[in-house]
Amino acid sequence: MTKAIDFETRDYAEGLFITGGKTLEEISEITGVSSRQLKTWSSADGWVTRRDEYRNSLAGTKEKITMLKQKMLDKAISSLDPQDVYAVSRLEAATRIKHPPVANIPIENAQEIKTPQDAVAALIQVIELKTNQVLGNPESLDFKVIKDLKQSIELLEQMRSKYGGDDQEKKGIKKHLDPETLKAIREEIYGLV
Repeated sequence: MTKAIDFETRDYAEGLFITGGKTLEEISEITGVSSRQLKTWSSADGWVTRRDEYRNSLAGTKEKITMLKQKMLDKAISSLDPQDVYAVSRLEAATRIKHPPVANIPIENAQEIKTPQDAVAALIQVIELKTNQVLGNPESLDFKVIKDLKQSIELLEQMRSKYGGDDQEKKGIKKHLDPETLKAIREEIYGLV
């Protein structure tokens, strides 16, 4: 006897095809419904036509949003009204593609810190990663993030002025860090204990 498939599964499969862009084979693997049954549903309910209509509608919506952004931006530039500028920034934030945040530096990729120059290089790497994370996800920008970046940059400048950079290494001057300073740097930069 054939097992009845509930409406939720059929509706889910339909959504995966029309808005999710999945193939019938992929949907079969996800839902456990046979490809033959999915083809029957697809033909009966016009999934292919509805998917094409959805894609065309989506493209039209994106075009209209782009035109709206342009008009709002032009208005904000000409008026310099804070409300207009805020409206543009909110629309931009609402329609921006969300990028996943940059992950923390994996411990296996953390460079070994033996000298002050190594610490400077590691701090530069961390500042670059944090800056890229903020640029990729502007919603994460707040006072604390700005303060942390500012403190990191100030620390970097202090370390550069105190220990120098590549110039001292080229001259053969290589200062070594004591174990206590090394431990503090690892905790601050990499969050390692």
